[in-house]
Amino acid sequence: MKVQISCCVHQEDPRVLEAWLEGIAGLNPCQSCDGCSSVKPQIWDEDCPGLICGECGVSSRSSVELSYKFVLHNPLGYEAEMFERIIPTAKLKVIKTAIPCTEASDHTHAWHQGVIEIVSKAKNDLIHEALDSGADYLFFCDSDQVLQPPTLAHLLEQEKDLIGCISWCKWTPDGPELPNAWMKDHYTMDKDSLETWRKPGVYKVGFVGGCLLIHRKVLEAGVSYIPIPNLSFKMEDRWFGIRAAVAGFQMWVSTYYPYLHLYRSGDLDRLEVWRERTKVL
Repeated sequence: MKVQISCCVHQEDPRVLEAWLEGIAGLNPCQSCDGCSSVKPQIWDEDCPGLICGECGVSSRSSVELSYKFVLHNPLGYEAEMFERIIPTAKLKVIKTAIPCTEASDHTHAWHQGVIEIVSKAKNDLIHEALDSGADYLFFCDSDQVLQPPTLAHLLEQEKDLIGCISWCKWTPDGPELPNAWMKDHYTMDKDSLETWRKPGVYKVGFVGGCLLIHRKVLEAGVSYIPIPNLSFKMEDRWFGIRAAVAGFQMWVSTYYPYLHLYRSGDLDRLEVWRERTKVL
């Protein structure tokens, strides 16, 4: 099985990029285990459903071959060395434009239409890379996320056409924690869904933003991040989710391994505590 891990990258803070890269490099894909017969739960908490070999600790699924392909938008100069140090096999494509990148502050993020269109094109280019290379899955994860090591293995084990990993974030400092998944429209969900998604499980949703595993069949059906000009929704993940639904694909979200979203610089203060809390027992 081949999985391409990809993202359109722009990070002002090297500490955020380093934490993201370390999370990507630490993903533990399922690998074959020869000669061992027993399995036991792969435990991060009591409800985790993954399976690993009880004798050698290796997952019972077939082997997974990972590739790493990223688009760097208006890089600041430090990124290439960091990729080389942490993920030396990554393939990087640089895009330099006069369009300013996302305005991120300690309050919130501002996405301009020009930036959204650049991200949309970059993701579509990465889709073509995945199809041309024979990848079975394409895994998009934004460059301000820190993933738990079992995340990719767990998502693959669900055998869904479209499945994402949940995260909870305060979009403004004084706002409530809200998820990167929603049921419909631009960002609509009900109270029951918010309460349900706090419990470990795999749930049907309308959209997932930021972290999504996509099966090849979805891409072959023409689902993409191309803008939909007659809709007012301006974000590329909305365009993708709408196309997926029209093509007959159900989107899911797993809440077993929430990732840490480094949405503002202050979130870095939570990183070490989060790593300690979520490490494999």
